[in-house]
Amino acid sequence: MLKDGHTKNIIFQENCTPKWCDIGSIVSLNDKQQFCTRDIISDYLYPLMIREHSISLARISRYLSKYHCTEREFYYITNKQLNVNSDKAIDNINQIEHLINNISFKFCKNLYLNKYNESCLSKIRSKR
Repeated sequence: MLKDGHTKNIIFQENCTPKWCDIGSIVSLNDKQQFCTRDIISDYLYPLMIREHSISLARISRYLSKYHCTEREFYYITNKQLNVNSDKAIDNINQIEHLINNISFKFCKNLYLNKYNESCLSKIRSKR
């Protein structure tokens, strides 16, 4: 398991596949150290759920993933509370995984994206 799970311990390789890169944070599951639940919640889960809450919060969620989102900030933005406090690390992992797998982002078309797509489309059509 990991004893810390902040965003500086992860790199993206091979088609954006996340990989943990801090060998020093990997410890035995039998070790008495606490699983990195707080880091994963504050650096990943809260920002993802904030982005899910509203399209307009994308920049804020990126910022909070880098600088940690507190439980209070998460509640203030989304008016939601999470209860991930099991004594067993595996239960916390399963609960966090379930929450992340059920996140659904909404996307909107903006003026710039529409103009960019129209420009690309017109270039493709002109080459025919």
